[in-house]
Amino acid sequence: MTAANLNVLFLGDISRAEFRPSFERFGSAMLCRDVAEIEGHLAAGSPPPELVIVCESWPDEFPAGHVSRLLAALPLARIVCVSGFWCESAGRTRSHWPPALRVPVWDAWARIERELEVVAGERAALPFTATRDECLLDTNSSVPPPPIAGESASVRGTVRVELYDPALSAELSARLQQQGWTEIIDPKAVVDTVFVQAEPSSTEACTAIAERCRAVSPAVVYAVTTWPLPEWTEQLRAAGVQRVINPLLLDTERESSSGPELCA
Repeated sequence: MTAANLNVLFLGDISRAEFRPSFERFGSAMLCRDVAEIEGHLAAGSPPPELVIVCESWPDEFPAGHVSRLLAALPLARIVCVSGFWCESAGRTRSHWPPALRVPVWDAWARIERELEVVAGERAALPFTATRDECLLDTNSSVPPPPIAGESASVRGTVRVELYDPALSAELSARLQQQGWTEIIDPKAVVDTVFVQAEPSSTEACTAIAERCRAVSPAVVYAVTTWPLPEWTEQLRAAGVQRVINPLLLDTERESSSGPELCA
């Protein structure tokens, strides 16, 4: 199943730059401004879409009542709510969209590709009622993640994790050790790879990271941030960071449409 031959409906403001990469991959799609317009098309006899992509520009753009109406009107469609950068905290503070339907804009196309596989019958559908744990397992179940770096799973180098979040640091350290890395705690020791925290996103933080990159050179530096905005990623790269990792999924930065995609 490809994006070009699918009956797709977009709901919301697709003119925003953050949503264009997802929209432009479809040859044609129906565009609706709100749920009432969708209900009108269905009442007029239009065929129901197979995939609905909701572009949420700000929290509460689609109130709980509208979400319920959308799910009732299209019970068989696959629905993805792509949350824009202004909605980063909505998943923690709002409950309008079930966790199984919401995806941040930086991970939108990966999620849409999974839904295309569902429509094509190539993978099981994640139910709308899935919990957050089930959503995370579904995200990581299709393809085993490759190693962070290098080609051989049995040969790794030395690594130091310099994160101020104890829980995240422990989880990342455990994954690295499982992959064969040797973790070095001594902050002055020479290592092959260093993980640094890249939050909050600010000029001061970027300057500190640039100084750390120089201090640990020639080690490869990975930056860990939950705010992988393109402009922030560019600043980190300019500071000397080789890769950017989102700790929410432990996925590294999607550098470009054709660039490498490594996972921790």
